[in-house]
Order: sequence, then C-alpha cells, then structure tokens
Amino acid sequence: MHGNDGLIWPGWRSLLFVPATNRKLVDKAAGRGADALILDLEDAVADADKAVARTDLAAIIAQLDAQANIVVRVNAGLLALMRDLEAAVQPGLQAVLLPKAETPQRLTMVDELLTELESEAGLPAGRIALIPLVESARGLLNAPELADAGPRITALALGPEDLALDLGGEPVAGVLTEPARRLAWAARASGRVAVGFPGSIANIRDEERLRADLTLARQLGFGAALCIHPDQLSSCHDAFSVSADEAERARRIVTAFERAERQGRAVCVLDGEMIDRPVVLRARAMLARWQQQR
Repeated sequence: MHGNDGLIWPGWRSLLFVPATNRKLVDKAAGRGADALILDLEDAVADADKAVARTDLAAIIAQLDAQANIVVRVNAGLLALMRDLEAAVQPGLQAVLLPKAETPQRLTMVDELLTELESEAGLPAGRIALIPLVESARGLLNAPELADAGPRITALALGPEDLALDLGGEPVAGVLTEPARRLAWAARASGRVAVGFPGSIANIRDEERLRADLTLARQLGFGAALCIHPDQLSSCHDAFSVSADEAERARRIVTAFERAERQGRAVCVLDGEMIDRPVVLRARAMLARWQQQR
C-alpha cells in the first residue's frame, strides 16, 4: 500500500521500540527479527539523558544501517523535536515516528524541517517517511486530516496506552476497538497503512490475549503493530503475515475469475463461494503481501 502519490509502505509487520541510550539492547534488538527498529528518544529516555542520546544517534544509525530498518521516535515538544530531527536525519534513517500527533499543521511543519535537513545531509527530498502516532481523542478525531497531511505520511499508528488514558479508560479491546476502527478507516481512505492493535502494548506475558488483540487488529484493517519487547514479535508476525494456505486460496480465486472473464462472465463460483470483483481484489492484495514478505 502507498499514500496518494507518496512514499510506499515497505511491508513491515512489526516495529520494535528500543531505547536509543542503551547500546547493548540496541545491538541485541537488531538480531531479534523485527521488521524495523524504533530508536526511542521519547518515553524510554530520561530527560537528563536526551542530549547524550542525540549525540550518539548518528553513530548508532550508521552501525545499524546494514542490519535493520531504522525509525526514530522523536519528542513532541518543539525545541526537543527540532534537536531530535537534527540528530536523526542520516542516510540510514527510513522514518520518523511523531508522538502526540493531533493536527495536520504540526505534520506540515515537521515535513518542512525534514526537507531542509535532508538537503543538508545530501539526501533526496522527501525520502524519509513520517508516521503520526495518535495518542489522544483530539488526534483520533483529526485522523483523516493527519493521514492526508502530505506525501511523507506512510501510516497512522495507534498509541494505545496514552489514548486509553485520554479517553478515560483502560488499554483493553473494549475501550480501544472503536478508536482502532476509526484510525484504520482514516488510514485506508488515504491509502495509508494502520499500525497498532486495540490492546495494551505493555502486555508481554499474556500471549493468548496478545494474539486475540492482534487478530482483531488485522480484522479491522491494520497491517502492522508496534512492539516493546522481542517476545511480542512472533505473535505479531503470525497476525500480519499471509500464510501459504491463504496465498494458495488467493491464487485459486484469481485464476478462477480470470478464466470466467475470458468466457465473458463477471462472476464465478469456487468451492461454493461466489467470486466477484471485490473478492478478487482482496485476493490480489493478499498475493501482493505474500510476495512482499518473502
């Protein structure tokens, strides 16, 4: 999937947070199989350590460039945001995760800063993607505008802990399913990917509940999730991967429909199921994901 005339989503299923200040954890995380690493400059880094984290960031990105896809979560405050971006915009950076995203105006400002910094770094303009992290009721209500705020936007991400707090509830499916559905609608209406799941991202022990939350996320239209621990990766990949059986079923649907088209028919029946254009489009999208994940 891709944004309207924008950057293409790279097919990531999992984005794993790791504190940018902990080189040992960063090195270990690079080998744990996440589709992307989020070097965190925000919640995982104490205020007293943020300056050091920025100083070390370029070396960490350069070190990881050949090992992992790199995203940096910046801070939301203006001064910290500008300093974070100055440190983060390097050849190995693929995306910026912007917390507390609430208005398209803020995204436009970040877009302009990234363009200037890309130029200073000798990078092509618009190369670095921007992922707004929706963590408030205001951000949720503005999600359609956030998704359509510019060609850098490749996805909208759900921040379940902060969003549930702002909504006055707990980060559980009962509270977050409707917000997740709204975010997915906004993302997909603009051709973007929805990232996250309607449950607590802090859940690293209850695998059954995690898998249920991730399954629900896929049913709602999500294509990937944020993770805070490597133990969550397997469940995440299972939820957002196309299985061999699903791919084979999709191939059979496409083949049957194409045969029907050659015979001048717009519908056909396969294994007792009516196959028409929407069914075929879903099958083709599934095959595209299957090819992307191989």
